[in-house]
Amino acid sequence: ADWTPEDVTLSLARAYVIEGVVRDLQGNPVEGAWVQYGALDEEGNWTGERTEADGRYKISGLARGRYRVRVRVGTTSVTPIAPGAPSEQDYVVVEAGRRDLVLKIDPGTTLRILIKPWTGERWGHSIGLREQRGQGGSYEHGNVDGDGRAVFRGCSKDKRYDLFVGGLPDGRYVLVRDLRVTDEELVLEPQTGGTIRGRLVPPAGAEPSNVQVYAQIVGFHHGGTVAEDGTFEITGVPPGTWTVLGHARVGEDWFTGTAKAAPGATVEIRPALR
Repeated sequence: ADWTPEDVTLSLARAYVIEGVVRDLQGNPVEGAWVQYGALDEEGNWTGERTEADGRYKISGLARGRYRVRVRVGTTSVTPIAPGAPSEQDYVVVEAGRRDLVLKIDPGTTLRILIKPWTGERWGHSIGLREQRGQGGSYEHGNVDGDGRAVFRGCSKDKRYDLFVGGLPDGRYVLVRDLRVTDEELVLEPQTGGTIRGRLVPPAGAEPSNVQVYAQIVGFHHGGTVAEDGTFEITGVPPGTWTVLGHARVGEDWFTGTAKAAPGATVEIRPALR
């Protein structure tokens, strides 16, 4: 049969941007700051972009309207100093299309870490810094580069932190408690950890791919491996008694169980519907 093309009308919506630069209180550009934004009528929803070496950022693909913009640097929540930001408010409100938004912040102190000797890959490990604040605290997760170095921005010399690096080869780990940040690079030597073994008894219908187990090390989730029969191992565990958590999912339902264990122990976890 003959085919005759027809005209099709497409409506294209204009996309807006918000861009500018983040500077410290002396006017220097701040690299790696997290510029977050959210629609003014969507309280609580934030996404963002990192600043480049020159402190610049660009938020693209926005619809027309007004947006909240704020800055975060590492473990520290930073209040931007910009026109229109009340002192009790940690964000500014701007129209989409703004191309000259300058945000000034106090970026805090940068913690620089060197793990030596470093035999790990850039990926496959986990590293996190936890700000101590009573029983809670804020967290920052990062990566160790190929030379064994890691950087955490936005720290304070007046606060204490916990640092944990897990998933290193040969069951090794790094754990530093009550860490105080200085301007000097911190050189750390990995230690050999122990192993927590056990069995996770999942609920009926749980697929092996939906079963997880990990130890909670000073607030960080240090994962283990679970076999199809439910037996598990968590290697590279520091000395001490830690909470071991087991999760399983059946459909949309999540089941959770916990146990207390130290390296060398064997435990059984039976997750229950939460």
